[in-house]
Amino acid sequence: MAIIKCPECGHQVSDKAPLCPSCGIHIAGNVIRCRNCGYLYLKDEHICPNCHFDADEETEEEKNKKNTEQEKVTKEQTNDGTETDTLENAINETQDDEDNEDEAEGPAFIDDDNFNDELEEEDVIDPNTEEENEAIETEQINTVKSESDNGDEENNNDSDAENKDEKPMSGRTSALIISFVIAAILCAVLFYFYKDANDQREQKDFEKALKSPDDPMALQTYLDNNKNAPREHLDSIYSLLEKQQKKYNPNDTLNKKTNANDKDKEKKAEENSEELDWQAASQSKNTQALKGFLAKYPQTTHKKEVEDLIEALDWGAAGMSNTIEAYKSYLTAHPEGKHAEEAKEKIKSLNALQAKPEDVEKVRSQFSSFFRGINAKDKGRLQSTTSAGMNVNYSGKSGSPAQYMTDIYQADITNMLWRLNNDFKVTKRQVGEGKYEYTANFTATQEVTRKEQGKSTLKYVVSGRLNADGKITSLSVSRAN
Repeated sequence: MAIIKCPECGHQVSDKAPLCPSCGIHIAGNVIRCRNCGYLYLKDEHICPNCHFDADEETEEEKNKKNTEQEKVTKEQTNDGTETDTLENAINETQDDEDNEDEAEGPAFIDDDNFNDELEEEDVIDPNTEEENEAIETEQINTVKSESDNGDEENNNDSDAENKDEKPMSGRTSALIISFVIAAILCAVLFYFYKDANDQREQKDFEKALKSPDDPMALQTYLDNNKNAPREHLDSIYSLLEKQQKKYNPNDTLNKKTNANDKDKEKKAEENSEELDWQAASQSKNTQALKGFLAKYPQTTHKKEVEDLIEALDWGAAGMSNTIEAYKSYLTAHPEGKHAEEAKEKIKSLNALQAKPEDVEKVRSQFSSFFRGINAKDKGRLQSTTSAGMNVNYSGKSGSPAQYMTDIYQADITNMLWRLNNDFKVTKRQVGEGKYEYTANFTATQEVTRKEQGKSTLKYVVSGRLNADGKITSLSVSRAN
């Protein structure tokens, strides 16, 4: 048994544990070690998440070992072939030696006279000599074979020795694994009995403490001796101790009274401070000051008074402005206010008094007609566009339209051309049922041609009023700055 890190959560766990206590993943029989880098991972992954080595592949070390074994086998086969060649060479050399001896003993030329005598002597072959030659050849062959066999025996002996060494090692590993498993089982059994004994002892101590709820010492003893007790047991004992502390603390009642008096004083001080702030805010007649008071005292008894005062101030400001925007601002702040309906009526009235595009065009047309009469020196046109008795104010003077035209046409002016700019601002006021008078403000450009000076251009600011009949009732013309 060994302590490893869980491949899933990294928690330390025994490699024989069925499950990881941290993440619950299967451990025993489900974890393998990478043959390439040694990293632990789950069997289902097949590929090492650390070095990405496939479990079905061979590591470099395994490939090298395999290549070494192949080279060894090839070498042995080569040695066997060499020994066979050596044996054949030895036999061939022996045969060559015998042939050489025969050639050395035999004459190069045969004498015819002595041929018969020599033939008689040499034709007799000694059987003992042939047996000796066969024995020598056999002995040489056996010598070579014995040397080859000895080499094979030595190699076999080395292999047997290695196998004998490996078998004891394998046996010792199995024995160690079995020992670790037995030790783990014993530890688990002992831990179970130890925990069970502790649980039984804690339960007895808890029951004993409950039998003495009025004895703080007994309750505290339980807490000191059972710090790892179940939470519900600890909460019960702490509750009993708290009751005892309240029971035997005579100063609690006095402290409560003192705290109550202090709270009353604080409350009175806050009330006094609130009254002072209320007086200051209400006398200020300032909306922001009143809103600041409400923010500081959201539960004040003056809340309704503050809200009514803020509404009254907002309505007064809207009335003084008397614009659509002002009344809309009041309604946004006080949609259910006392003056909400009145504000809506004011907005309707102001909308009705706003000049519409057709109103603006009507006013512009009338004033354009008047200034075209000036350009043409047409007194009849001037009279048709103005009301009876109407005067024009210009350059600090006041006179009829005809007088105004005569005064601006000086002796050296040969031509005059007025153009009205497109910046009309028109307001209207109801003067009867369906009848309105209009006030207009705009700018105009005067182009003058003089005999000696030539052309010059001046800009003027013009304001005027039209009655319900569409006649100009007043006109003011002044030079723009």
